[in-house]
Amino acid sequence: MEFIIFIYDALKDLLISILELYHGFIPDWGVAIILLTLTTRVIMLPLTIKQTKSMAEMKKWQPKLKELQAKFKDDRQKMNEEIMKFYKEHKINPFGGCLPLILQLPIFIALFQILNGFKPVEGQPFLFLIKDLSLSPAEAATQLPTLLTISYFVLIALMLVTNYAQSKMMSADPKQDRIMLFMSVFMAYIAWNFPAGVLLYWVTTNVWQIAQQSISAGRQDEGKEALKNAKK
Repeated sequence: MEFIIFIYDALKDLLISILELYHGFIPDWGVAIILLTLTTRVIMLPLTIKQTKSMAEMKKWQPKLKELQAKFKDDRQKMNEEIMKFYKEHKINPFGGCLPLILQLPIFIALFQILNGFKPVEGQPFLFLIKDLSLSPAEAATQLPTLLTISYFVLIALMLVTNYAQSKMMSADPKQDRIMLFMSVFMAYIAWNFPAGVLLYWVTTNVWQIAQQSISAGRQDEGKEALKNAKK
């Protein structure tokens, strides 16, 4: 347990050092958070590419999986056996998309704590479109004039929209749209009390994933088109 705490504290110190480093080049804490987000995404790029491919495979074989579920709906044990057999035959890892999410969690928690207690150098506020990125939208709504809270509401809206869009792109079942919308609204409700800097990290991460998935989907479509042309 002490080792885990040591590693976590080291992670927080590293994130603070990176934030201050980027702030030294560009004196804007919001930009520093965005650059930190991009840095973590680049480091995890090999894993997120694997995640994207895994989700694409799951989406590709979703109709067949539904057939198996319908065929063995009265025998759950047999259904699970057939699904696992199907995964093995087609070399599908149903948990292939989980590792990047697990790795992001410590960074997210550490950044949350940093923004709750981090004091900017020379008393400078967090900047970047909003007055103070260490405030949550809930705090901003009670502590700041109305005009200054608008940007916090925009940040929440961006989080909701990008979270839904990113979830929709990763989903293998279009019928789950309502569930994904509900989850996105629920996450926005929870995020109402998150520091705005964490929301900025969240939104930037979502935008990165949307772009990555779009590029990946485009390449897959090009590959399918090339294969069709080759068969003609």
